Order: sequence, then structure tokens, then C-alpha cells
Amino acid sequence: MSILKNSFICIALLLAQALVASAFGQALEGREAMEAIVATIQAQVDEEADVAELTTSRCVFGFPGTPLAPEPVAVDTRVNHSRTWSANPETDLAPTLIAAPKSFPATITLKPLDGEEVASAVVRPLAADAPTEVQDGVVTVTFPSPGNYVVEFNGDPTRAAMLFLVSPNQISDVVELATLRATTESAKFDALEPLPEYYSNVRYYPPGVHNERVIELHSNEFLYLAPGAIVNGSVVARNASDIRIFGRGVICGANYDRYADTLVGINLENCRDCQINGVTILDASAWSLQLYRCHNVRVNNIQIVGARSNSDGISIQSSAQINVHDCFVRSWDDSLVVKGYGDPAEDILFYNMTLWTDLAQSMEIGYETRAPHITKINFRDVTVVHNFHKPVISIHNSDDALVRDVSFQNIVVEDAQMGSGDGVAALMEFTVAPSQWSKRPLAGRISNVLVENLTVLSGRCDLSVRFFSQSPALNIENVSISGLTINGEKLDSWSRVKVDANEFCGPNITLEGRSLVPKTK
Repeated sequence: MSILKNSFICIALLLAQALVASAFGQALEGREAMEAIVATIQAQVDEEADVAELTTSRCVFGFPGTPLAPEPVAVDTRVNHSRTWSANPETDLAPTLIAAPKSFPATITLKPLDGEEVASAVVRPLAADAPTEVQDGVVTVTFPSPGNYVVEFNGDPTRAAMLFLVSPNQISDVVELATLRATTESAKFDALEPLPEYYSNVRYYPPGVHNERVIELHSNEFLYLAPGAIVNGSVVARNASDIRIFGRGVICGANYDRYADTLVGINLENCRDCQINGVTILDASAWSLQLYRCHNVRVNNIQIVGARSNSDGISIQSSAQINVHDCFVRSWDDSLVVKGYGDPAEDILFYNMTLWTDLAQSMEIGYETRAPHITKINFRDVTVVHNFHKPVISIHNSDDALVRDVSFQNIVVEDAQMGSGDGVAALMEFTVAPSQWSKRPLAGRISNVLVENLTVLSGRCDLSVRFFSQSPALNIENVSISGLTINGEKLDSWSRVKVDANEFCGPNITLEGRSLVPKTK
């Protein structure tokens, strides 16, 4: 085992790199190169990693009786426990594991190295119901299936490890994506056809550390980050089509300054017919993943951890036909956000997501809403393991867009601590009002919003639901809330909800079919 370090990352690499490096070098071209890459990836999947433990500065990960497929990686990545916005906040480090057990259930041990005795541990998402034991300061967890997990020690979220566990079958899916392409028809994302010959440029990064700063992709290019590959830098594409960014490697911004560099982890602008699959984005010096004026893009099975100011997770702006699913996002600004700049934003779906929001909102539309419309935006089957600062759900229309046909369905908040620091103790917030980001005369509306089956498992009981519209012409209308449960109590009437609504909201804001009567002057 070799250990590679940079200023913020300690990487444990399990597979010898010489064979891959000598076979491929920095870049490969053509179908023969692709076939060679596929063969190498499959060999990595088939090979069993002989590893006893991986160590970061904060945690030791062990694998008793759990064989791994290469390439497991353990890192310390930057996180942020402060709840007040700052241009240059203080940050901490958290241990993170990226591994592929050969089979599930998979048993992994964790031993924190901070010196504090471990008496208990909890695994999130709680729905995973992962058997957990603590003995002599060592936590043993049996993970039932592949997924993105958080293990917290002594009930303290500031003492937590993040584990991104993928099965070899999922890695094989990545191999399949390398040899087959998804059709560009958004309605048939899952239909596959042979890889066209025009895919002549395959950019391959083998296990190891690569200092690139910016990787710029062009139309019909593949970027594959092998398991164990760490790219210090960012990935950018502009005015391009048919791009694939995939693999189980890491894109890391730890070496770059927030303001001198301001590198978005993955930044696609004016692109179409693209896929982003499997990669991990750590410590971007700005937003983690941006889609700006993009069309027909699928993002799945990625992991994001951000900690610096404005480290939004997935930011989608003026884009259409976007599908994001099965991802983990931990952010120090909005985790999932949709905005509009000139062009509409429409047909955007987030589902099967796991979020940890240290600052700002978990699911946000706005504040920048200077577009004709922002419509058909759906958040479905989302688990928020922690939300510390501002609302879990929010729509902030501060320009002139018509925001309509928005849904939030089957949302579980495991720990609701909104209002910490300089935050707002609100569960949901819908506003039509100017903000510091407004650029146009306020003329927007919010219409046709569905909130269905929102469950808060623990946390504050005094969370408010807020509606604010600045004038009668700027109504918030047709908002339907049902299946709202907080700390085990189903709230089926407005009298049982802490509501903050002014007189310009309505009509037809309902909870279980009962209309809200806003306060008057």
C-alpha cells in the first residue's frame, strides 16, 4: 500500500499503478484505446484488494472479512461546522472512505483518532438500519447494501465519517457506459446504443494524484477517472455536446484559493446531451457542480462535500431536461438549487438524494429568478440527514419569473436544527420579494406547488412555515401541503402549525385541503 499526500488529502492506494501508467500514459484515442481501458477497468473490478486497514489523520477504517474491489481510497476532506456565513470561514477535516466491497452485507470498522472515547455510534440515513456495535473504542458497522453513509460518534455530527460504498456491479455499469452511450432523447435515457465512431478522444486518468488545475472537455469526449485517481483541479466544458464524465475517481479543489482561483468542481456551460456518473467532488473552491444553460443532462451516483463560502452542491441554472439521482451532497451553501438567468429553467428532476446541509437551504429555487419561467421542478425521495441553518424547502422569487408546477415529495429530515447561527428557524419558506440578488423589477409569482409527505424525525419543534408576498399583484397561490409530520405528530390543521404569512398570499394555500387565512394589517 502506498500513501499519497497533498495539503488537505491523505490517500491510501491499494492497487499497483505501474501497469496502468505504462500501458496508457496521459491520454488515449480511438476505439482500440477505449477497449483497452475497459479491459483494464474490468481487471481492476475482478481483482480482489488485499487490505487490512486504511488510515487518515482522523480515522482508521478496517475491513474484517470484507474483500474489496480496487481501488479503495481514504481521505481527509474539508468540512464546515460553523452556522454563520463568512467569506473565509474556519473549517475542519472529516474522514471519508470510497470503497467497493465485493459483496453485501459488508462489515467495516471505524476507529476515530481524535483521542475522545467512543461510547456510541449512529449510522445515517437511519432507514439503512445498519447493525452497529461499539467495543473498546472501535465501531463495527454491517452495511446492508451499496450507498452513501454517515457514521457519527457519540451523537455528535462534528465527529462523523462519510462512507461512499459502491458494489462491483455498479463499477461494471461504469464499464458498460464506457462502451455504450445513452441516446440523446431525454425520454429514453436508459435506452443504449453502440458507441459511435466519432468518440475518438478518450481522456483517462489512472490511479494516482494528477495536478491539472483545469481539464477542458470538447464535444464527443469521454473523461474517465479510475478508482484511486485524484485530480487536483476542475473540469470545464463550454458550448459542447455528447460529453461523458465518469469513473470512481475524485476531483479535488483543496489546493486552490476560494477567491484567487474560484474553480467550480465540474462546470458545464451551454452544453447538451451529457452524462456525469460516479465521480466524487471534494472541497471545490466555489460551487461544486454547475449546469448553466444546459440541455438534456443526466447526473447520477456522484458524491459532493463542500466547506468553503458559497460551496453550493448542485446548481442548475437556465437549463432544461435535467435528471439528477442517487447522489450525496454535503454543502456549506444550498445543497440543490435551481436558478434562472435570462433563459427558462424547466423539466428538472432530483430523486433518491441524500443531503447534509451545513449552511443555507437543502432544496432551493432562487433567489436569482430573472427568467420567463421556472417550471416543472421536482424533488422526490430525498433524505436530509442534517439541516442546521435555513429552510429545508424554499422558493425565493426575487425577480420577474413565473415559478410554477413545483413538487417536493417524500422528503425525510432526520435532524432539523434550522435557525442555528444566523439562520432562520423555518421548515419551509416561499417568498416573492426583492433581495440583494435582484436585477429586475419585481413582477414574479409562485403558483402550483405541491409538498407531499414531508417528515421531520427529530430536532426543533418550533419550526415555522413562511409565506411572504410583497403586494397583491405578486401572489403566492395554489400551494398544497399534505402528509406533514414533525417529531411523530401529524399536523393536519393550520392551528397546529407555526405559520408566518402576510395578507398578500393566496388564494388556495392549503394544508390537508384546509385553506390558510393569512393575517391582515
